[in-house]
Amino acid sequence: MASSSDKQYVMGYPSMNNMYSQPPPSPGYAMPCQPGAYPPPMQPPYNGYPGMPESKKYFTPSFNVWYNSREYGPMGWEPEEDNSSSKGFGRLMLVTMVTLITSMCMVSLVIWFLFGTQVPEFHVASLSVSNFDMNDSMIAAKWDVNVTVFNSNRDLKVEFIPIKASVFYKNVPLALSAIEPFHLQGAHLHEFQIKMDNGKAIISKPLMAEEINSGHSSGHLFVSVRLSLGAKFSTNSIWRKETLRVFCENLILNFASKGGNGTLAEDGQTECLIFT
Repeated sequence: MASSSDKQYVMGYPSMNNMYSQPPPSPGYAMPCQPGAYPPPMQPPYNGYPGMPESKKYFTPSFNVWYNSREYGPMGWEPEEDNSSSKGFGRLMLVTMVTLITSMCMVSLVIWFLFGTQVPEFHVASLSVSNFDMNDSMIAAKWDVNVTVFNSNRDLKVEFIPIKASVFYKNVPLALSAIEPFHLQGAHLHEFQIKMDNGKAIISKPLMAEEINSGHSSGHLFVSVRLSLGAKFSTNSIWRKETLRVFCENLILNFASKGGNGTLAEDGQTECLIFT
């Protein structure tokens, strides 16, 4: 039986009374740094062994403390980043957007100018013939035509350059003339006069001569007024040219009792077709 002086131990728990001192450090071994002590103090000689050499008294880091070093300001302050590249990119995007918008506006303007413009409207205001005389295949007459033209484009000015006018019976020319150029502002109406006196016109086809003579004798003659002219559409910055062909067909001339004077029928056709 164990004596009362024997110490009792409980399995799983270390003994609090059995405190063994740590063995002394090996010769030349430096004690670990204590908090607040940097660099560690030098150890005295132990059992005849020399202490730490002079070259080891101070701590020398094993890396370059100046590598990738930066100067920082006060605590909580960070140096400003170099954002010149981001500013340059922003300027480039702004210039690109302005250029694209301007280009789209110009393209829209050009498309509207090329395809959205309306050709002028032509009407025959009056038509008269005097001294109409036909002898076999020879026709002599004086023609007087008034034509109105309306520019329905509000922002476009139209300039009509050389203008050629003619009076036809079907495809047979009866009279020819030229007109002085004129210009027409946007949304304006203009009326010009055409006078034709070409002496005597020769009808080369006998059948056509008979039809003209028959119409004159009956008091109703169908004729056409045709115009060929160059039109220059322009704004303050751009312009374009077109050739217009105006056909005023099936105009009815009324003659009084086989006389030589005829006028345009009041209920007759006066509108003209325009081809470009």
